[in-house]
Amino acid sequence: MSDCFVPCAENGLRARRAIHARLHESLQHIFQQCSGIVEFPATRAAALLRRTESGQHVPPALFCDYFALVETIKSGERAPIDAALHKLLQHAEHSGVPALAVRPFTAAGFAGEEAGFRRNFISDSLRDEQIDYVDAAREPEIVAQFNRALELLRRHAPRTYAEMQCLVCEFVPAFGNTINGSTFDGCSSLERWGTILINAKQDKSDLELSETLTHEGAHNALFALSPVNFHVENPPEERYPSPLRDDPRPINGIYHATFVLARMCFAMTEVQTSAAADAALREQAAALAKRSAKLFADGYRVLHQHARYTAEGEAIMRDALRFMRQRPGGEALPAG
Repeated sequence: MSDCFVPCAENGLRARRAIHARLHESLQHIFQQCSGIVEFPATRAAALLRRTESGQHVPPALFCDYFALVETIKSGERAPIDAALHKLLQHAEHSGVPALAVRPFTAAGFAGEEAGFRRNFISDSLRDEQIDYVDAAREPEIVAQFNRALELLRRHAPRTYAEMQCLVCEFVPAFGNTINGSTFDGCSSLERWGTILINAKQDKSDLELSETLTHEGAHNALFALSPVNFHVENPPEERYPSPLRDDPRPINGIYHATFVLARMCFAMTEVQTSAAADAALREQAAALAKRSAKLFADGYRVLHQHARYTAEGEAIMRDALRFMRQRPGGEALPAG
């Protein structure tokens, strides 16, 4: 099996370097274009460029402020560009950025950055009013469960956990409101890469939450590997049935869902085969892996019929399919 699909620390670092390199390249261009037009401290710009070359985690808010600056530049108004550029340059200062922190969504906890945070996650699939603060009375209980779910991955799914440490800075539990019968499970965004938003209002076992964290971590991996171009060339107007959604989705969304399902299956297979896991945990992991495998097959059939892959996209999905065929029950997967 090649290393395009399998989660591990090496692949996590590779993905992080890829997205940081793209950010670095774009920042260089912005600073060059703004030089002589917008006043800003060149020393801080140089420090920020060094930070994006360091190989270390950068705060997810850096991506938020970068995308805000890009949108402001497109508007062409000088004063807002000055403010957005100086806000971005605040990230030039090196500070420790922990991995896998649990940061509940509260008004106090996101003071001064809530508007940007919401802007990064709202989309056609997730409306602003669906994202709500966690219940303060339940906050300690929620944080404790997230930590237990992460510990399950650390102990029983070490490859999945090792990659996640390289990709994810913070999990943000929020309360998801149901709007018109629709809610959300979790959400990742290129515009705030390194942050994962999770609906903590849903009732899940610790292992089910571990699977959800794995799901969103896998989205972050794909975002990092292809921060500009998708892994398929199909236009977004083409819509097909998705394994994880009721509504028809673009092929890129189905590609993401299918890859993520394979990663969920990989993590639960790690737990299922962990010598340290008890029988009940292994049984639960096997059931979750079986469910993901069925949904993967649904998604892969759509891709096999309709996807026009890039070379990298085809290699990643080919390796995902190879893993899924080799695991127990893989014989039910379609040819491809």
